[in-house]
Amino acid sequence: MAHHELTDWLNRIGIILGFLSFWFAAPEFLGEERLKDGEWRLSKLLAEHGSNVVMVLGSTGAAIAAVATLFFCKPGEIWTNLAKFLGAAFLAAAILVFLVTAVLRKLISALANSDRARMNSLIVAAVLLTVSTIIQLALTF
Repeated sequence: MAHHELTDWLNRIGIILGFLSFWFAAPEFLGEERLKDGEWRLSKLLAEHGSNVVMVLGSTGAAIAAVATLFFCKPGEIWTNLAKFLGAAFLAAAILVFLVTAVLRKLISALANSDRARMNSLIVAAVLLTVSTIIQLALTF
């Protein structure tokens, strides 16, 4: 049984690496012009609607938390757990918006303005895809 679980986890890791390889290759496929356009649009969106994004993400998380609480909690624990889940949902939304503004802006800017950064990203994508394929192929034997 342990061997089966190990192969399942290795296969999942291979799938995740393959998925990540796409995101590392995407900047090269998009190109400099589209990345610069995306950088401008992201800045404009966050400047105009940053707080709305937090509210939408927080509300979506809150709705999911409410449904999960109703289905998975004991009747006496619903309100306590709902308050915890709602707080966590809005905190996660705020953290996500912070990460988008702090990290994604810088990343997109670096990729849009540097051929070397895009090339390095493509090399990482190739390595991830190769490792992913080797893992998945090795698990078939």
